[in-house]
Amino acid sequence: MTYDAADHYVLLFGGISDAGENLNETWSFSGGGWRNITSTVGSAPSARYDMAMTYDAADNYVLAFGGSSTARTVSDTWSFVGGKWHQETTSGSPVLSDWVGMTYDTANSYVLLFDAGVGYTYTYRAGVWTQLAGASNSSYPEPSQRQEFGLAYDARNGYALLFGGWNGRTLGDTWKFNSGRWINITGSLILGFFLVFSTERVLLDPRWRLLVAIGFCGSYTTFSSYAFESFALMEQGQWLLTGINIMASNALCLAAVLAGAALARGL
Repeated sequence: MTYDAADHYVLLFGGISDAGENLNETWSFSGGGWRNITSTVGSAPSARYDMAMTYDAADNYVLAFGGSSTARTVSDTWSFVGGKWHQETTSGSPVLSDWVGMTYDTANSYVLLFDAGVGYTYTYRAGVWTQLAGASNSSYPEPSQRQEFGLAYDARNGYALLFGGWNGRTLGDTWKFNSGRWINITGSLILGFFLVFSTERVLLDPRWRLLVAIGFCGSYTTFSSYAFESFALMEQGQWLLTGINIMASNALCLAAVLAGAALARGL
């Protein structure tokens, strides 16, 4: 489900009925009421559930991808514009996956898709899917494989935000996607908690404190990604964006450190 900015209503597709049947119904929500528009939307996607949807502001249509049915997982791409479904012929489509999150990245002017079943990140623009550096690339950290996670665009701070999920255990990590890179900010919370706990509650050897704070938290929070994206913006002459990225990243991580410190003092 997503808001269709071109047609001015919320759009809903598919799902599972009370009887366990996959649905291919299309509904709109406007003016406080639901309307079944299945009969007027043309040739629609096949019956399925968990279809990822978002409004693609660059291409001016709702973009829908993938989903699952009783028998299989699908990886087709659809657009919804002018009240009609259209199957898109695309290149570089993501692999089959049961768990996909998608949002429009306003800062970068493309759709961002995280394929959590395999841990890959894709962008979509003008009919072309592009896979960013894969999870196997140690120089490009990204969220691990998971399901039931949240992904949305933070318009106030200018980046996409991913939180939590499940991979056999409940996850509580927070990632931001900024300037084409994932950055793990959960470690800042851990850092604040650890520094206060190791100095005010448990007197830890300073050498161990540095090892954990800089060695573990430094790599876990991917400071290298933060530095890389700032450098890339500088190389492009994007001085304003460089400053915004540095200030926003530092402010967010500092807030997480303060939250961790407050948590440790509250124990």
